[in-house]
Amino acid sequence: MSAPLRFGRLEKDLSGLLSKNRRIAVDENVYSLHQKKFVDFEPVYLVRSGEKHKTLRETERFWQYLWDSGAERKTTVVAVGGGMTTDLVGFAAATWMRGAPFVFVPTTLLAMADACIGGKTAVDLPTSIGTAKNIIGAFAEAEFLFYDTRFLATLDERQRRAGMAEVLKHGLVCDADYFFQAENLDDEALIRRSYEIKTAVVESDPTEKGLRKILNFGHSVGHAIEGLLMDTGLLHGEAVAWGMAAETLLSVEFAGLDSIEAETIVEKLRKYMPPLSNFSMHAMESLMSKDKKNEAGKALFTLLERTGKAVYNVEVPIWAAAGALERVKSRV
Repeated sequence: MSAPLRFGRLEKDLSGLLSKNRRIAVDENVYSLHQKKFVDFEPVYLVRSGEKHKTLRETERFWQYLWDSGAERKTTVVAVGGGMTTDLVGFAAATWMRGAPFVFVPTTLLAMADACIGGKTAVDLPTSIGTAKNIIGAFAEAEFLFYDTRFLATLDERQRRAGMAEVLKHGLVCDADYFFQAENLDDEALIRRSYEIKTAVVESDPTEKGLRKILNFGHSVGHAIEGLLMDTGLLHGEAVAWGMAAETLLSVEFAGLDSIEAETIVEKLRKYMPPLSNFSMHAMESLMSKDKKNEAGKALFTLLERTGKAVYNVEVPIWAAAGALERVKSRV
C-alpha cells in the first residue's frame, strides 16, 4: 500500500502523529525560512541544500548523526524538504539498521506532487562523465506523507514551474484532461490528483516490473541532461521538461504519436524549459547508455501513443534520443 496522505499545519498537527523516538532532518534553506515552525521539534539535523549534495558522502554524514544521537531501528526519521531531501533521508532511513520507519514532509510542489510518492529512495553517483541520477537506492515506503501547503508560499516561480513539469507528466501518461487542465487548478487539487494517479500506478506495480515504468516518461533524456548540468543549478523538473519534449518527438517515430498532437505537447511544455548550458552530446549518449532502465544492453524508453496513454520498454537508439533533443533545442 502507498503511504497515506495527511494535510495539516506542521507545528500544530505533526507532533501528535509521531512517537517521541524520532529524528528530524530539515533542508537548510527550508529551516532558514520557516525556523519558527520547528520550535517543538528541536534539535533538528540540517540537510545541505541542492542536488549536488544527494550523494553517499552526505548520506554517510546523516548516518553518523543517527549513530551519535543514539537512533535505534524503531526510531522514526522525518524528512522535511524538497525531493532531494526526501530522497536522501528516505534512503538513509531505509538502510539504517536494515530499515527504520520514516515520514516525509515535502515542502516543494515537485516533492508534494511526485517525488515523495511511491516508495522510491535514492542518491546520485558522481562519475567521470557526469552524475548518474538515483543510481543507488531502495524501494521503501514512508509511514505517511504530511503536507503543509503553507510551505508553497515561499517557493519562487522557477521552483513552481519545475513542480508543474512533473504534474504535467502525470497527465501525459495517464489522464489527458488533467494535462490540459492542471494549470488552472489550485495547489491542493493538483497534489490530490497527482497523488491519485501515481499511487494507482505504484500500487499495481510497486517495484517497477511493468506498468510503473510509464512514470519514467521524460526521464531517460531528462536524467542525462540533469547529470551533465548538475553544477549549473538546473532543477530536476526543468530537465524532465526538456526530456519530455525530446521523448515526445521520439514518440512520433517509435510509438505512433500523431505529429500534430506532438507539436501541441511540446508547445505546452516550452515555458517549463529554461535555456540549457552547453554540454557534450557524446557525454549525454554515454550517460543514457548506462541508464538504470536499460536491459540487456538495450536503451528502453517510455513513450506516448497519445496524450494520456504511455507505453513502456520501447527500444530507442541512443543516437535517435540525442537527435530528438537537438531538434527540440533548435525550436526553443
